[in-house]
Amino acid sequence: MAIGNSITSMVQKVSGTLQATFDDNTTRTWNIARQRTFTGVLGQLVMTVDGFGTEASYQNLVVWGTDRQGETFYSQITQSVVHKEVCDGDPCSGIVIPSDSLRNKMATITYGYDNNNHLITNGDCPTKYKLDWQNGK
Repeated sequence: MAIGNSITSMVQKVSGTLQATFDDNTTRTWNIARQRTFTGVLGQLVMTVDGFGTEASYQNLVVWGTDRQGETFYSQITQSVVHKEVCDGDPCSGIVIPSDSLRNKMATITYGYDNNNHLITNGDCPTKYKLDWQNGK
């Protein structure tokens, strides 16, 4: 049995922590809290990705931790990221916000735009995404 045949819905939830020690003996911790929901039938499968982690004032985190330079990073999914099989599995909608609070860096990635830079609302497959960023204080 596989998703799309006799099973039309499946949820995969992954959470955990990874600690890495680098050559200079610095240790960093990375976290993951990702939920993927698969729905549909063969040829029309949909995968929806969400974050369910929390840390400090952040919610809906999919990954977060400390990078190699010792800076804290966060990646939130504030609107579910939807991938459609009919669109080659590309993200068709959703919002992801990666950020670095200490350096005041943040980006907002919004999926689901057409060639004219308009947000798709009719179910067509997107060709672009929008990236807004804030760099530094």
